[in-house]
Amino acid sequence: MISPSTQTIDLLCLCLIVPSLLYTLATQLWNLPLKNGPAYFLGMEVAPGFYEGPQARWLSRYHAMLVTVYALDFAALAAVLAAGQWQAVPVWAGSTAIFLTAAMFGFTLWARRSVEWTSPVLSTALSLEPRRLGDYLSWPLEALLVAVVACSWWMLLLDKRAIPWQNALLMTWAVLGTLPGKITVVRQGWPIPADRPEQHRVAQQAARRYSIRLLDAFAWLLASILFMSALRSVWPAARTAGVAQWLVIVIPLAFSLLLIGVIARQKRILDMGRNLRPPGSWTPAFGHAAMMSRSGMIWFTIWFGGILLILVVF
Repeated sequence: MISPSTQTIDLLCLCLIVPSLLYTLATQLWNLPLKNGPAYFLGMEVAPGFYEGPQARWLSRYHAMLVTVYALDFAALAAVLAAGQWQAVPVWAGSTAIFLTAAMFGFTLWARRSVEWTSPVLSTALSLEPRRLGDYLSWPLEALLVAVVACSWWMLLLDKRAIPWQNALLMTWAVLGTLPGKITVVRQGWPIPADRPEQHRVAQQAARRYSIRLLDAFAWLLASILFMSALRSVWPAARTAGVAQWLVIVIPLAFSLLLIGVIARQKRILDMGRNLRPPGSWTPAFGHAAMMSRSGMIWFTIWFGGILLILVVF
């Protein structure tokens, strides 16, 4: 069997990543501000005629932001390929995800502080449904995930060659940081409007479970890449035998397809809440409108900040 070269591996990754980025842009990101209809912009209720008057430029700004981010990402990819630096492809892929996440998050915060939006005060229905972590998380799978990361580091430390510290630390931080994120998703909740409370409860529950599955798929993808990279460093057959080399590629690719499948399910979740008032678009009688809970903001800041720190320092 023909053994795959490093360039072949990176080319396969690109054949998976690039179409996924374009598919996400076309089916989810481009019309995201309108996901709840013309009465909302990025989940915020706006005045009638928002998309027809001067405020309509916010939609143009959003589209310009997406085009700029994608243009810069693909320009960086073209530079990497033109220079023949195939080993930089995984770093480019990770940086692309981080850059897009930061741009989306930053634009949303900017719009939320700048757009003239309404936040009606609504009566609140209390949800007394208990949410136990064990009902949402599989502790054996979480333990297995930690064991995979620990085993990966054990293999990396056994290798006599230089350890790729940046990639190893980046993936380890990103993987282990998903567990606090999933716990935050389970614990946090939004007030439920008294209007159609059951529909809101079902939609929030579906969104909560989807967010956890998305973090699960993301964590297992990175853990598989970390494990297979470490395995190649200590198992000679993984660098020489054709079957073993292809196995090292196929497993992360399988988790990549799993992640793409989870992302594709987002449309069904969005459809469930399309005709409901989105969280953060209204103010409860006692409280304030918030699109993300305080605990969620703290977790995201620490997790995402750690990723940026590793990229800068290492």
